[in-house]
Amino acid sequence: KKSSLTHGEKLYIKHGVVGVRGIVKNGLDIIFNNSVEIFEKSLISGEHINHAMIRTLIFLMSNLEDTTILHRHDIEILNFVKLKAKDLHLKFNNNSLDINLLTEIEKEFIEKRISPGGAADLLAITMFLYFIKPYF
Repeated sequence: KKSSLTHGEKLYIKHGVVGVRGIVKNGLDIIFNNSVEIFEKSLISGEHINHAMIRTLIFLMSNLEDTTILHRHDIEILNFVKLKAKDLHLKFNNNSLDINLLTEIEKEFIEKRISPGGAADLLAITMFLYFIKPYF
């Protein structure tokens, strides 16, 4: 009944995609049950914070129906990003990050104007929750 819909609302109607809004509705389960742990384990293992952030972002990209990507592109590009991120997550799961490979993928995403903004937002929430954890 609204006269104007947000991009997220339009994508929900068109594709049934809930994006970050759906994750918030589900109590940030992917963050509390996964991404904080990935970030924390990475830091505890001695990785630089930037690598911990990359590792966590890759995990989030592999799982999120990122409406920022979907708004700028289409469902095929979103699925391409999720699949590429899943492959990277599996490859790097118990291994060091391959910065050369990540740089190549970054260049490809820049050329195609792919920006995983929703996953980046969830990374920020992940880091915030990790850093305030000692206070609770």
